Amino acid sequence: RYDEAEKYFLLARMLGPDDRHTTYIMINLYLRADGKVDRAKELLHETIAETDSDEILYTFVDGPLVQRVLVFSDFSLVSRISSTDSPSERHLFNAEMYYQTGEVDLARVYYDSLRVSIESSIAGMKEIGPRLSPNISRLGFVYARMGIKDKAIKYGEMAVEILPVSRDAVQGLVHLSRLAMIYAIVGEHDKAFELLDRIFAMPVSIIITPELVRLDPLWDPIRDDPRFDKLIDKYSEAPN
Repeated sequence: RYDEAEKYFLLARMLGPDDRHTTYIMINLYLRADGKVDRAKELLHETIAETDSDEILYTFVDGPLVQRVLVFSDFSLVSRISSTDSPSERHLFNAEMYYQTGEVDLARVYYDSLRVSIESSIAGMKEIGPRLSPNISRLGFVYARMGIKDKAIKYGEMAVEILPVSRDAVQGLVHLSRLAMIYAIVGEHDKAFELLDRIFAMPVSIIITPELVRLDPLWDPIRDDPRFDKLIDKYSEAPN
C-alpha cells in the first residue's frame, strides 16, 4: 500500500517541513517501493538546498542504498559530504564510493580499515550474541568486497544463524538480505537467487523489494543472468 504511505508522509512533511527524518523516509520509499529515482533525487536536492551543515547532510544520506543509487553518481553531492563522527562509517562511505566509481584498489584500502575496526569491536567480546550480529553481518560484506570468499560467507551465514528472521523480523531480514548480497558478490549466484526468492516470498517489507534490487548497482554481479529479470518481474507483479 505504497500510495497510501506516500499520502501520509506528504501530510507529515507539510505539517513538519523541518523534519528531515520524514523526508529521508520518503526518499527511501520512492526508491524501495516504486523505483522513482527522479522523484527521490529531486527531493534529496530540495532538502540539501536547505542544509548548511555537511555533517547533517552526511547523516541525511546515511545508508548504502541512498549513497549507491543517488549520491555516488552525482559529484555535487559527494563533494559536499566531508565529515562524520564515526570513522567506521567514513571508511564505508569512502570504500563504497571508490568501488562504485571503479577505483577498486583504493576502495580495498578503506574496506580493510573498516575490517580492522569491526574485528576490533568483536575481539573484546566474551560471547558472540545477537547484539553483535550487525557487526558480524557487515564484516561478511566487507570480506566479500575484498574478494575473500570463505570469510565473507562464514560471517554472513553466522549473522543469520545468530539472529534469524524468526527471532527478529526486521534485523533478521537485514542479515538475510546482506547474505544474499554476499552470495552475489562472491559468485555464489545460485544461492543468491534462492535466497532472494525466499526473501521476496515473505510478507512485504520495505527493507528489500524487487524495485530496490532492480535499482541497486550492488546486484550487478547477477544482473545479466536471465534469472534476474524473471525473478524481479515475478514479484513486481504481485500485489502489495
